[in-house]
Amino acid sequence: MLPEKTTDKTAAREVALKLLERAKAMMQVSLSGLERDQLSIANHWAFYAISNAMKACLAFEAKFSRSRDETYQFFRRDFLRSGIFPEEMESKLAYSMEVHMGLNEEDYYLYTIEQMHTAMDLIRTAQDYLS
Repeated sequence: MLPEKTTDKTAAREVALKLLERAKAMMQVSLSGLERDQLSIANHWAFYAISNAMKACLAFEAKFSRSRDETYQFFRRDFLRSGIFPEEMESKLAYSMEVHMGLNEEDYYLYTIEQMHTAMDLIRTAQDYLS
């Protein structure tokens, strides 16, 4: 369970690094699903890797959210709109959030690959930010 608020930068950094490690582990599960041609699994875990990478960045700044939508809104405001993360990341994440649940089978493979690329880009960028 994440703390509600913390002013301790060391504790915030520890939480952030744990969330980033969780995002990396989820990405590995996603890659494994893709290798086994289990697109639903690959897509699902890539999406949650994205979510945990966003949470890691927020946690590093001692900000926590209660829902997926709140996480995205805070991340968008604090990291994308402020220019901390690259501008193109905003459109990738917006697309990811918008269509995650509304896929048809024909689009699944292409979207899963895009989702995985977005997750990997965000994890790399978050890793750089937390370093």
